[in-house]
Amino acid sequence: MRRSVISGCLFSALIGLTPLCLAAVIQIPADQPTIQAGIDAAVDGDTVLVAPGTYLENLVCGKQIVIRGTGSPSQTVVSPWEDAVGVCWVRI
Repeated sequence: MRRSVISGCLFSALIGLTPLCLAAVIQIPADQPTIQAGIDAAVDGDTVLVAPGTYLENLVCGKQIVIRGTGSPSQTVVSPWEDAVGVCWVRI
């Protein structure tokens, strides 16, 4: 089984896909201090896990990543820290 997983990862890398076996999980705030720092550190295929809390941030993400809260939607809230255009309150 291990050999087939390694083979699959190598094949995915050769054809230009991000292999799932190389995807990282970045925890906020344990690994990065802010959600934006987690997004900046992530590469396509990674997951940014956000601990419960209210985060006053303007987020910019142009990557194929997952951003997910570890608590319920009412426990993890993203709100802009200054006047911003776009989504104002996000529960993740």
